[in-house]
Amino acid sequence: MPDFSLGTDVLWSLIALAVVSAALIVVPLVLERRGAARPDSTLRLALADLLNAAARPALIGGVIIAVLLLVVPGGMDVRFIRAGALLVGILVGVLTTWRMITPLASAVPPVDAADAPEPGSGEPGTAAAETAAPDTSALGAAGLLTAIAVFLLQASAGIPLITAAGGLALFLAALQAVRSVTGVGAISAHLLVGVLEREEKVAPGASAERADAALDRASGTLLRAVLALLLPGAVITAGGPLIGVHAVILGLIGVIAIQVAAVLPHLLGRLFPQSAVLRTAIGAGIPLAGLIAGLVLWLPSRYSQLRMAQAGHGFYDDPLLLSMFVSPNPDGSPPAPLNRDVLEPQMEEMARNFHQFQEGLDDSPAVQRVADEIVLHGQNPSALIGIALGIGALSALAIAVLSHRITAGELVQRQARTGRTGHIGAQLAGFGTTALVVTVSGAVLAAAGTGLLVLTTGNREFALMLTLAAALAAAVVLSALGEARSRVLTGAVLGGALIGLLVPISNVLGGTKRLPVLWEDRALRSDALSSPTILAGGLLGLVSAAILAGLLAEALRRTTADSVLDARDAADSGADAPLESRAVRGRTLALVPVLLAPAGISVAAFGIGGAALQSYVAVLAAAAATLTVVAAVRERTAVAALAEYHADRFGGRGSWGHSAVTVDAASARVTALIAQATAAGVAAAAILAAVLAPFVAQVGSDGSSPILRLLIAVCGVLVIVGMWAQVRGVKEPDLRDD
Repeated sequence: MPDFSLGTDVLWSLIALAVVSAALIVVPLVLERRGAARPDSTLRLALADLLNAAARPALIGGVIIAVLLLVVPGGMDVRFIRAGALLVGILVGVLTTWRMITPLASAVPPVDAADAPEPGSGEPGTAAAETAAPDTSALGAAGLLTAIAVFLLQASAGIPLITAAGGLALFLAALQAVRSVTGVGAISAHLLVGVLEREEKVAPGASAERADAALDRASGTLLRAVLALLLPGAVITAGGPLIGVHAVILGLIGVIAIQVAAVLPHLLGRLFPQSAVLRTAIGAGIPLAGLIAGLVLWLPSRYSQLRMAQAGHGFYDDPLLLSMFVSPNPDGSPPAPLNRDVLEPQMEEMARNFHQFQEGLDDSPAVQRVADEIVLHGQNPSALIGIALGIGALSALAIAVLSHRITAGELVQRQARTGRTGHIGAQLAGFGTTALVVTVSGAVLAAAGTGLLVLTTGNREFALMLTLAAALAAAVVLSALGEARSRVLTGAVLGGALIGLLVPISNVLGGTKRLPVLWEDRALRSDALSSPTILAGGLLGLVSAAILAGLLAEALRRTTADSVLDARDAADSGADAPLESRAVRGRTLALVPVLLAPAGISVAAFGIGGAALQSYVAVLAAAAATLTVVAAVRERTAVAALAEYHADRFGGRGSWGHSAVTVDAASARVTALIAQATAAGVAAAAILAAVLAPFVAQVGSDGSSPILRLLIAVCGVLVIVGMWAQVRGVKEPDLRDD
């Protein structure tokens, strides 16, 4: 057993996390063997084929990226740990999804062909999947992996956890791509053929609907597991240099709170069977209260009392900071690093009187970095982190409540009512509602971000660390609500977690040596918003998300034509549309987000410059959050409007409005599938960019030829072209007139 230098409190937190995580893995297995319904063997085999279709491309991409991680700076142990963490993350996704196949095949009951629901409608086919007990195996695996990483690597566990989250996100992107093929098959068979063409006399897409519902639930579970790995890893990485060991325990306790919030509302079902709101409020309130109260009471109120040395940050080594207190060496070399305990009394005094010499400071990065360090010694860490957690929880609650009110109220009725004038009216109403939710959510996040920035007096690194703490609290609320019931909040939490990756990227790039060629130095180290490298990286982030969405849309266009023809043949014969071809098409499509992730990173880092990774990741984080929100709102409002007609309002089934709203629901569902798959792909790319940042820094600063970097970027472009060719190669039926 290694010497656990982080302290007894961290060790007990590790033990608690390991116990809770093991329970989340074992208890579902026990309950499943005791009284689960008999699974549908046909659906189980179909889900296994679809899982296999996602696993192979994810493993191929994972091996390619793992090879790159073997050449990053550091000892061989560090290289193998990072490469292994990536592959472990992929395997966690594959194994937990495989474990969920049987309960998912049991939770989604057979659908009566005479009255099949539309996908995501909340009617019998998918309601069972949404209201059954949560499968916590993926969340438990993420917690157990976090506990093992911190126990073995201690304060250095942050980057390996982020890497494992990147592997899991890579598999999730592949699974979402496969699910989009299945979802399009369900939409084509039920809405386009069953409802519009055959007037609901047959339902040829029952199997596809059930498979889509199962994969939808599995994807939501995996996304929460990605957050449960990414958030503690990012908190430890970003918070280590700022709050020391306390960043580790913040991450550990945060994961425990997320896990408790995931199961507590379900456990309270017997006490409050009729009040879902009360169950959710208690289920989120108890772990949140424990998280905030525990950290506020445990953290010190003075910055100098933080346990920095145990996390490997017990010395000041900034030459400019040291020059303020120590004379330079006779030979002109910078003074040796000093213990923090020696300088902290003087730093606290300077923080109290900072206003006296603030006007004499210039805006150079080195001077501002020293100023931030001095100001931190006048802060109250306990209060700041407590306020950040409170802001995160309140923001999450506001987004969840407001988005639910908007998407379940008068605006849905307006969309259904407008559908009586045709499909365009219903679609415009849906876009208006979506824009309103995006605006409201963005306003809440902007207010929260402004508050955090003010709290930290403009210190970017500390503000990002507090953003991660706020995202951790928001993830607790999300866990209690369930991803399926608050997908708008999912986008906000995902965006907050991804934006925190800017800290490790900027630290790695900023720590490189200066290059003799000016333009190369700026391309690698610049962090100014006005820098052409930064601007080009942000633009490339937008282009990357657009390319991925476009390729997915083109592939699904080709798939839809085949799905409609299969559904027509099945309807004519009175059978169900086959699922076998979905796995083959899904395997082809799953390669697209898996290979585009490293390809886009190579173009950004080596075609533009390493500094471009910062804006590239920032734009990808915003894209992932926005796409998740758009997918959730667009789908929910369109399906809710269709449900109004199924309740015999506005003319009921068979009316012109019903046909218009049905077309809008099909369009919204396809849009949601593309947006969800794109969001998963760009999220994986953002995480992997942080993971590959050391490789980028090494190649950019070790004197490598610019031609080598250009060749790497060209390889990335060739991969993108190859993915385009692969999508263009997807077979589609000949629909031309004879």
